[in-house]
Amino acid sequence: KTSMLLGILLEWMGQTGGDPDPEVFLFYSMDESDVRLYHRLLSLVAAETGNGWTIREVENYLRKQGSLPVDHQLLDLETLEQARQRFRDWENRFQLIYQPGWTVAEVELHARQTVGSRQVGGILIDHMQRLCAPKVMSRTQNFDGVQLGHRLKTLAVELSCPIVAS
Repeated sequence: KTSMLLGILLEWMGQTGGDPDPEVFLFYSMDESDVRLYHRLLSLVAAETGNGWTIREVENYLRKQGSLPVDHQLLDLETLEQARQRFRDWENRFQLIYQPGWTVAEVELHARQTVGSRQVGGILIDHMQRLCAPKVMSRTQNFDGVQLGHRLKTLAVELSCPIVAS
């Protein structure tokens, strides 16, 4: 699911082209850290050129500050550097937000605050089932996926942007 959502993020960013004031895309992760998501994205972008890097290879290379194990000498360093440059060019166009303890209300608040400064082009929520129920609800109230879906749909309409949650 995470790879699918990251693929959607890359597709959305690719469609906005050279807009001088691009929309921002928000990726909320309730499961994986923003660093891990960045490694996944680098792997996906590198794969677009045909000289792909696995997520583990990206992690190892970046963690060890550019050293590659002997068995990875066939990797194309230029491919990874091009992917990293692409992300430098995109750094103001997306946000990776890792807050595993956030409630749906906190996601809504963050998205609304972002709209105060920029147009949001789309929101992706990974591991939606891990979104905590709002703190104002008692433990006896049922806060199921239907209620969560209604809140996210309301947010999508309010912000005039698509929301994809898995």
